Amino acid sequence: MSLSSSAVRALELDRHLSVIAPVQGELSRLVRCWQGAHGVSESVQTSHLTIFLYEPTPSTKDMVLSSLVKALYGQYSFSVSMGAIESFMPLSEVSYLPVLEGATDLMTLRQRCIDAVGESSSPFAYVPHLSVSNRLGQRALTDSLQYFASLPSTAERFVVDHLQICEHVQGTWRCLRTVPLDTSHD
Repeated sequence: MSLSSSAVRALELDRHLSVIAPVQGELSRLVRCWQGAHGVSESVQTSHLTIFLYEPTPSTKDMVLSSLVKALYGQYSFSVSMGAIESFMPLSEVSYLPVLEGATDLMTLRQRCIDAVGESSSPFAYVPHLSVSNRLGQRALTDSLQYFASLPSTAERFVVDHLQICEHVQGTWRCLRTVPLDTSHD
């Protein structure tokens, strides 16, 4: 199965905003170490859950950013647990850890973003997950499926206590805002 032209375009957006939940603790360390061992430069190693992706025009970027912050502010922190590693093959050469506990919270946050600024720029259906191997080739994909087949108990779950709104410009990420989540309910 090949990707549609709009899917390929979304994968290669020169400039977009992403609302993400940074992955915390041991899981983040494991993913970054694995990515580094497979040639991913430190500046583009990722350990986050993407919630929402949006491609504003240059003239609307500040308004979109402000609207996203307002939509996300005051939300509660939540726990996330990961499932067994899977792959999006043959649609996309990506391996990932699906979100089990916390998926509903991520979908709620995503809907708040959609309500604030409109539909996501991603052509894919939303699947709450942590990408591990992202278009690194078949060998890396296979290795990731083996390496992450069993997570240590210290890496199975973490708490999302803040979100970030990041700008991706031609392969480089920059955090524009950090949105703390309310931890008073714990």
